Amino acid sequence: MRGVRLARFLEANQQRYPLAGRSVLELGAGTGLVSIVCSLLGAHVTATDLKEVRELSWGRGLSAFDAAAYDYVVASDLVYREASLGPLALTLRHFLDATTGGEGGGGTTATATALFALKLRFGFCGSEV
Repeated sequence: MRGVRLARFLEANQQRYPLAGRSVLELGAGTGLVSIVCSLLGAHVTATDLKEVRELSWGRGLSAFDAAAYDYVVASDLVYREASLGPLALTLRHFLDATTGGEGGGGTTATATALFALKLRFGFCGSEV
């Protein structure tokens, strides 16, 4: 459901978040709705998930992705387990604070914009503290 909301938000806010001609990375693409809408709005999209599209396991294998290549990182309904938060944070750090190459390590920082539609769904179980 949040994917629909994010897709509508992106469509309604094209002046604030212009996607045409921009590069977008979708984390946890699932059905691909947000990626499809971004593409229809003119973006170059890389859809990622655990399987079926370009595989990206959060926090692992990040060097296979050129972090500086993305203008936007989008995601909806992708956190279902608290244990996913650490790897997701590593992944976001990789893409949102990327340094472009430069001779002698003198690259420039390229910052992507993150647009998320999330609901954290964590409960507590076990013994009381």
